[in-house]
Amino acid sequence: MRGAALANQEAAERYGDMARKVAWLKRAERRAGARSTLPAEQIVGQSAGEAGFTLDRVQAQGGDRVDIAIASARSTALLGWIQTLEGQGMAVDRATITPSGTTGTVSAQISFRRAGVVGS
Repeated sequence: MRGAALANQEAAERYGDMARKVAWLKRAERRAGARSTLPAEQIVGQSAGEAGFTLDRVQAQGGDRVDIAIASARSTALLGWIQTLEGQGMAVDRATITPSGTTGTVSAQISFRRAGVVGS
C-alpha cells in the first residue's frame, strides 16, 4: 500500500509541474499577442539603441523581418539583448556570431522575424 501512496504522490507532483508549465506557456502566449505593431526594423533598432549596440547594417525585409550586422559586441551582452528581443515578440531566424580579436567580443549577423511568422 505504501508503494501506491508514493506513486500517487509522484504523479501529483508531475501533474503540478505540468500545470505550472502550461500556465507559463499561456501567459507567454498572451504577452506575445500584445506585442508591438511597429515594423520589425523599428523594434530591433530601438532595442539595440537602448542596449547600447551600434547596428552597422540594418535591412528591412518587409514589416515582419529585419537583417542586422554588429561589428563588435560583448558576447554576454549580445545574447542578453537577443533574449530581450525574444521577450518583445521577435525571434531569430538565422545568426552567425563570430569571435573577434578581443577576448569576450564577437561580431554578429542576425536575421530576426516577428514571432509567429514562419521562417524564411
